[in-house]
Amino acid sequence: MSSSRKRNSAQTIQAILEAAREEFIESGINKAKIETIAERAGVSQQLIYHYFGGKENLYQEMLTDLATLDVTRAKSLSFDDVEPVEALTQFISILFAANHRAGRLVIDQIQQEGKQIIDRNPIRASTAKHIETLTSILERGKAARVFRDDINGEDLFILIWMLSFGLSSFGPMASKYIDRDFVAEINGGYWRDFAINFILNSVATRSR
Repeated sequence: MSSSRKRNSAQTIQAILEAAREEFIESGINKAKIETIAERAGVSQQLIYHYFGGKENLYQEMLTDLATLDVTRAKSLSFDDVEPVEALTQFISILFAANHRAGRLVIDQIQQEGKQIIDRNPIRASTAKHIETLTSILERGKAARVFRDDINGEDLFILIWMLSFGLSSFGPMASKYIDRDFVAEINGGYWRDFAINFILNSVATRSR
């Protein structure tokens, strides 16, 4: 295959993966349609089946692609020149921005018990890198005596992860129980800011 054909194939595959991500986020794996993904990507359904074999495998590859993007993001983050409190604020904001639309995917994986997260999915690598980055921020904050000594980087990352994913997955349902537009609040950043203030107060050596 010529280099131009390889490049075109790679671009087509990426367009399909991006279209699949939007469809799976909006509809979930059970209701998502190959037809809709094909329309979004501007390709034929037959081409999707040619590259991916079917919806289940496309879903797996989409999750792998998302995790690969997260690995790149995790490796690019550096807060060494940012003071600890601001660094933690930025770190939380970045995770919320990355995760706030993925609630439908989280619900799918809870229901599916994570079976589509195949062994070669790089999510473990991105998670480890995020924890390393957060731990470094915390250690600098402890040395500067602005963060408590008993805060563990892995524990705090899990909390941030659960908040960022959980709010996006729970928001639409929460509005049925409480008379508030949780989706608008999430999209507008209200719950991100609330989480940042809550976490900063929790890890501070004294209440802010």
